[in-house]
Amino acid sequence: MMVKALFFFILLLGGIMVFANDTIISAPDTLSLVQTAKTNTVGTADDFSPAIMAVFFFGVLILCLTVAVGIVLAALTLLMIVVLVALGVISTSVIMGLKKNSVTTAVKTFIYLGCGIAGLFTGASLMLLMVEVFSLHFTVLMALLIGGTGGLLAGLLVGLLLFAMYLQMTWRIRQLLKIIKGEAPMER
Repeated sequence: MMVKALFFFILLLGGIMVFANDTIISAPDTLSLVQTAKTNTVGTADDFSPAIMAVFFFGVLILCLTVAVGIVLAALTLLMIVVLVALGVISTSVIMGLKKNSVTTAVKTFIYLGCGIAGLFTGASLMLLMVEVFSLHFTVLMALLIGGTGGLLAGLLVGLLLFAMYLQMTWRIRQLLKIIKGEAPMER
């Protein structure tokens, strides 16, 4: 965090130094505007550019946004891990894998439980949102039950699809490793 703050300070200081004016601006004398314009046009080194300032502020904005997105993603990842551990999804998957002595069983259990729980919460919260937005005449309990059931079924369906993709991916990787070793790949 200190490195990011230091980088931001250096970037800000660099921008200030770029836009710093090395000429001293004094109060206008009793000269007319025409005489002032004629005397200031020759030999003045005013390097101020609004476009460069806009690019600088845009860069600072992008920097701040990427730092914020990184912080939010890290917090969401940690929250997801804590929730999965609290719900017992990870430990249940490990226990099932050790009991059946199979990594595929552990992955299958993890995918089914994770997708089912995620679908349950997502479906229930989306149904509550729909009740509020569309002024549906459901009680909160009814909306939670309908949304949770639909979300659970949708989550399990997504889990089935993800597990099928996992099986296909592992089969293709095994075939690729066989080709690299010089063995003949199997037909599926």
